[in-house]
Amino acid sequence: MRARWKYVCYVDDAGDEVLETFDPEIIHAQYVEKQGIARGRLISAGFATAHGECYGHSTSLNMSSRPHADTGLLRGRIG
Repeated sequence: MRARWKYVCYVDDAGDEVLETFDPEIIHAQYVEKQGIARGRLISAGFATAHGECYGHSTSLNMSSRPHADTGLLRGRIG
């Protein structure tokens, strides 16, 4: 599989799961820091294909993806 995006999933202030995608050249931990996402709110991180399939893990965050749940969130977002 070829990554179209990297992503992180976290819980926002309202208790909802939010999945944000970003350029695969950006390191997961750098994205989280720049966006001000608290590490304690992170649920998962990984990669996503152009078809909206999530997989893998982030070495910089030491966190895995949740392929089924994250794919559902991403596909709901991108249609």
